[in-house]
Amino acid sequence: MTTDIDLSASPVAGVDTHTDTHTVAAVTPTGRHLATETFPTTRPGYTHLAEFLSKHGVGAVGVEGTNSFGAGLTRHLIDRGYTVVEVLRPARSIRRRDGKSDPVDALAAARQVLTGEGLSTPKDSTGPVESLRALQITRKQLVSTTAKLITTMKSLLVTAPDDIRTRYATMTNHALVNALVYCRPSSDVTDPRNGVLTSLKILATTYRALRVQCDELETRIAALVSVINPHV
Repeated sequence: MTTDIDLSASPVAGVDTHTDTHTVAAVTPTGRHLATETFPTTRPGYTHLAEFLSKHGVGAVGVEGTNSFGAGLTRHLIDRGYTVVEVLRPARSIRRRDGKSDPVDALAAARQVLTGEGLSTPKDSTGPVESLRALQITRKQLVSTTAKLITTMKSLLVTAPDDIRTRYATMTNHALVNALVYCRPSSDVTDPRNGVLTSLKILATTYRALRVQCDELETRIAALVSVINPHV
């Protein structure tokens, strides 16, 4: 994608983003390197990075990972009135040629802004769509976890003592969870039946609690979708 940015007068910058630090490089409209500096990924760090941009007269900023490591910085810079674009991480051929380092990647990001190639508009992470994304990610993870809990329960039943296996192995998932939640392991810690039933009871109880949370998330997601798109 090619993004139209007025590069006729103002320097531009590129930011290599990470979990704990962001490295920013500023270049002139002709690509001459002006300065490079690294800042922490904190609110004061974002403020100091913006001051760095202001000091060098930067108008447009190319940020790697505007929807991941660079999300917070992207919101901060947009609020400050900067034009922010998403830039691709440097190609492997460039990394082999120039070496891999944060300053090198930041400089490559700045020069990519100058070319106008491979740029895209950052996703809006300040509205209800971002809230929906977080809820969907969480629900997906919880659903995946509940599936693994069922698999673990059935795996334990395969090698469980005969009376336990016979009692529970043929049940549906729903019936199995309900039965195991209310099972009563013996008090003898040396009895293999106690270890198996205790484990199954904990797994079933955890499964049930997670399903309640999944249902709550689904309700919230449905309500949010109706706000974002009332016609759905």
